[in-house]
Amino acid sequence: MEPKPTPKPLLYHIIGALVLIITGVIWLFLQWRADGPASEWEAALPHALVLGGFAWYAVTRLRIWRRQRD
Repeated sequence: MEPKPTPKPLLYHIIGALVLIITGVIWLFLQWRADGPASEWEAALPHALVLGGFAWYAVTRLRIWRRQRD
């Protein structure tokens, strides 16, 4: 039994989640190189991007897995 092809909207969700994660990681690296953020919001936002992107990615992978299982 072959797995079903992944629908394009779910692939777009994976791409969006990875873009958020990569953006957050780059922003964190740039803050580290600049000796810290300018404000508390600027310090928290990259972490939120990475965590939110990871959560989005995990939920989307779960949706794909459940779809393949049916």
